[in-house]
Amino acid sequence: MALTTPDLQALEEQVPRDIARTVTRGDRIFRTLCASAAAVSLFIIGGTALFLAIKAVPALQKAGLLSFFTTSVWNPTVGDFGVLGLLIGTIIIATVSLIVAVPLAIGLALFINEYSPARIRRVLTSSVDLLAAMPSIIFGMWGFFALQAPLVGVASWLNLHLSAIPFFRLSEPDAPLLRSSFIVGTVVALMIVPIITSVSRDVMAQCPRSQCEAALALGGSRWGMIKEVLLPFGKAGI
Repeated sequence: MALTTPDLQALEEQVPRDIARTVTRGDRIFRTLCASAAAVSLFIIGGTALFLAIKAVPALQKAGLLSFFTTSVWNPTVGDFGVLGLLIGTIIIATVSLIVAVPLAIGLALFINEYSPARIRRVLTSSVDLLAAMPSIIFGMWGFFALQAPLVGVASWLNLHLSAIPFFRLSEPDAPLLRSSFIVGTVVALMIVPIITSVSRDVMAQCPRSQCEAALALGGSRWGMIKEVLLPFGKAGI
């Protein structure tokens, strides 16, 4: 069957058009601004690293590279430079904070996304985002002045019964905040809970609702849906 003129015109109209990729002046300006901002950020980071490296050279020459990382004495007045104690303390505090913060943050994210009513969800979401943007010095001051006294008793009890674990060991029975890895780790945990909660909530919210509803429609419980669908989907971003 021969094609008529209207049919040929319809076929011509269906041919994909070539999209012009002309770079406008505004695009070039925007690209230049973005590249400049990225370059400035890299320059600041590189300059900071270079400054620290230059200032650390005298200490490394005095103590030696091996001794710098394998000794715990830090007394610059007599030329003793050792960061082993600082490194171990940092690892212990980070471990305590993650043990405390991760379950709380994931539980809070699940409650906000899956269990809380819409009205409460909006309030909790705004509060968590606000706390995540709060400067860490605020949490540190709050922990020093408000959280230290209530936790000293708990830290002392843990030191008495579980002192074999470095997390709970105190240098003195009535050790203050700066000498208790448990108390410092708890403060750091409260500091990072809003951040982990905000990120986890956003990641879990990306899970297709059709999959969640399908799991519930097949007779699964809400916890089963969370365990089999929601958590596996969001584990890469939590």
